[in-house]
Amino acid sequence: MSDENRTWRNITALEWILKQGTPELHSALTNLSRQIFEQIQKMEEVWLSLIRSISPKVIQAIIDIVEWFQNDAKLRNITEQTGWLPYPGAEVYLSDVGNDMDLAASRYEKFVEEKWTSIRLDMEARLAKSDTDKETQATFREALQAHEYGLYRCVCRCLLPEMERALRLRVNNLDPGFKFNMNLEDVVNQGELHHLFGGNPYGLSLFSHVQDHLFASVRTVQERADMEPHLNRHVAVHGLSPYNTKKRSFNTLVLALYLFLVLSRDKQPAVTAQ
Repeated sequence: MSDENRTWRNITALEWILKQGTPELHSALTNLSRQIFEQIQKMEEVWLSLIRSISPKVIQAIIDIVEWFQNDAKLRNITEQTGWLPYPGAEVYLSDVGNDMDLAASRYEKFVEEKWTSIRLDMEARLAKSDTDKETQATFREALQAHEYGLYRCVCRCLLPEMERALRLRVNNLDPGFKFNMNLEDVVNQGELHHLFGGNPYGLSLFSHVQDHLFASVRTVQERADMEPHLNRHVAVHGLSPYNTKKRSFNTLVLALYLFLVLSRDKQPAVTAQ
């Protein structure tokens, strides 16, 4: 049944229900129903005209955005369940894993191993194009080298404190006694959400890791247990948990690069690992 026939069927039913009403009420409601239908028709014509006026490039852009949100949600779900943080290029390896998280985890590790050279070059290039200070860049390059040599503890215990240093530099205060809000959104203070992507298409997912976990205080055994799946500066600095795996090391690199680029005032577009 067409939309027009369905609408008129509803109007006929309304007329039947109101047969017992006065002729004036019956006539008024019938006219009102017809006017509503006419307005709906006019709105449909306006929308159709608007859609026809949109260029194919705009329509394709809208489709691409929708597909990006779908892929982002899928990759975020996989990475949250496997413990790997998202990095551009991994989605190709995860396209057919379905709900098999063991397969997803092994595929992600395969992505990191097979594409490591491209990932390292990508990370180096993106950081070099930013206005991040020389000390942070040197520290990050050393961490990349350590990861490549399998020195995973060095990566975590080196970069996590450097992330705090980068935040302190952003608020222009390296005084050890200076306390400031570790709220990344407030520190960046841009007022525009896109600045929190940090050149990474999965930036908003990484933002939640920084905001909710990276600088959270861990003072009890339960808090440490709750924090265990996530990177935490407090845990690393005070040796509350051994950050000694390839996954921890890679996640630290991903999160550090994201944070350094978000804090950089000269933000660069991402270069996807090929």
